[in-house]
Amino acid sequence: TNSIYTGQGRLYKCTAPNTWTLWYTPYTYPHPLVTGGTLQTGRTFYIDYLSGSDINTGLSKNTPWKRVPGMTGFAGNYVKSDGDIFIFKGGVTWTASYPWTFQSGSSLAPITYTTDHTWFSGSSFTQPVFDDNHANPGGVGMANLTSAGYVTLNDLKFIDCGTAQVANSNKCLVFTDTNDITITDSTFSTQAWISIYFVFISSGSRSNFTILRNDFSA
Repeated sequence: TNSIYTGQGRLYKCTAPNTWTLWYTPYTYPHPLVTGGTLQTGRTFYIDYLSGSDINTGLSKNTPWKRVPGMTGFAGNYVKSDGDIFIFKGGVTWTASYPWTFQSGSSLAPITYTTDHTWFSGSSFTQPVFDDNHANPGGVGMANLTSAGYVTLNDLKFIDCGTAQVANSNKCLVFTDTNDITITDSTFSTQAWISIYFVFISSGSRSNFTILRNDFSA
């Protein structure tokens, strides 16, 4: 009668007298199809307010969307996948697109909003601009995220949530009960009371907020 025993997590089968043959080796952890501790990326989408259209696929520089999913007015088809990357065309300004709700990712696959310095309008690259046109968004913000996280904003420019030299209580980017937010190399000329606002309403631990190399001087 064949016998089976375990040794160091493996299963062996007796296939002949005093002969044991490796029958089953368990998966290592994490699963070999997932690289443990390494950030995973999803699809890359391209966004161009000037020449894009939401009926496009958004999957190439030749078929960009006009707006990104979550922006007011976005009319494309999108099913979120953790790790998705959204590339905004440099030198282009987005108006009439707010409020904008960011997508959220996961610990090894954040959602990233960024640029490609080889893709721009004009003679040289400048940051894509998100212009709220003095809309005074109050506590909602021109862009926001609630009860989610794992979002990266990089190399973007946000302007004119409020109006210069006019007192207001506007917040430009609003993150409510969030975690794992990264904002890098971006520019804020928001004319708002608070350009980046983190508020915590629900109980729980919130961590991993990275704000680096941003320009608030304007």
